[in-house]
Amino acid sequence: MKRLLSTKMLKADHSKRLKTAGWDLTQYNAISVERLPVSSKPGTRLAIFSSKHAVRACLSGPGPVDLSGVPCLCVGEKSKALLAKYGIEVLEVADTASALAEKISQKYTDKTFIYYCGDRRLDILPNALNELGLDWEEEMVYRTSIIPRQFQTSFQGILFFSPSGVESFVAKNDLKGAQAFCIGETTASEAKKYTDRVLIAAEPTLEALVNQAISAHNPVNS
Repeated sequence: MKRLLSTKMLKADHSKRLKTAGWDLTQYNAISVERLPVSSKPGTRLAIFSSKHAVRACLSGPGPVDLSGVPCLCVGEKSKALLAKYGIEVLEVADTASALAEKISQKYTDKTFIYYCGDRRLDILPNALNELGLDWEEEMVYRTSIIPRQFQTSFQGILFFSPSGVESFVAKNDLKGAQAFCIGETTASEAKKYTDRVLIAAEPTLEALVNQAISAHNPVNS
């Protein structure tokens, strides 16, 4: 039976679908996320979120911030859905940080911003805001730690959900012979440092990633 590793614990329905598709599934959490107190309030600024972890930290972390009436811009439908759940207005959503930076350059150059992010955030949005000469502030609201774990067996497929997840896995293992299924472009970019067997989900969602693994018709056999 083909072996699949998920670097994140999955919901029961996703696990069942993967197993039904013929995968021998192993799953674990390759990273941990620590939410930090939020000290800066948006005020009249637009709030930017590049991950759902930043949204959760701001709304339900150890020192939450009131986002009532604060227009937001975010990366990812999961971030948008979480903000909407709390009744928070989302002006723009994009699949990637680059796409969101493009929207800012086209429509929001007269605005000021606060960017809530994690300690491993990419430079894409900060660089874009600086290049546009915009007034903005950054606050780190969560910290990501890798949880390296060595596996004695090989896997024909591995599900990756973030660059940090890739980093965590390769800390004690290699990707030799495995198909890396990646949830998005930034995760794929990290995986490509270690293998050329990289597939990117049709959409940056868990559902799309699971569907991709299910439809993979020829995983490498061990």
